[in-house]
Amino acid sequence: MIKWTFLGVLIIVLASCTTTRYRSLTRDLITTAEWGENDLKKLQFYVSDNIVLRRKVTDSKAKIVSGKIVSKDGAKYEEIIIRSGTPGTMLFSPDNERIAISFDKDDSKSFLMFGSSEKRDGAFVLLATDWDKDGGNVTYGDKVYQTGASSAYVTLLILTENEGSTEFKRKTAPGRTL
Repeated sequence: MIKWTFLGVLIIVLASCTTTRYRSLTRDLITTAEWGENDLKKLQFYVSDNIVLRRKVTDSKAKIVSGKIVSKDGAKYEEIIIRSGTPGTMLFSPDNERIAISFDKDDSKSFLMFGSSEKRDGAFVLLATDWDKDGGNVTYGDKVYQTGASSAYVTLLILTENEGSTEFKRKTAPGRTL
């Protein structure tokens, strides 16, 4: 019985030493950590929310490699879903404000662009052209897809780990008189 109690306490202590959590990738984080492009290529990225890409196809163009065909109002659409938490890797960075992330291990030409947004405190969000209340257009591979307005809020996440606990040395100043 004592052995099991000790084992339980040991597991709790070890579990409390390491905290893993998702954190939004931000411009400040990159600057503070002094990460360059090669450092970012070593990070595993994740998307915060689902991204649904959709484009209308004709019967002659119905060959779908990644994704599926869905019918809506008699029309056929190719749909690609990148689910929340899907891992991705950085391919390149055209500048300091944008990065290309691939979520397809078999196709490095299919990627999405994410960029630092001042409206989101520097977090890297999905970039699209022509954002409006209904959504925006994104290029994925060599095709242009439409994505819903909710995709404008998708951010890039990274896993961070905090080992051990933070210690503070605290002293109360007694004050100083004449």
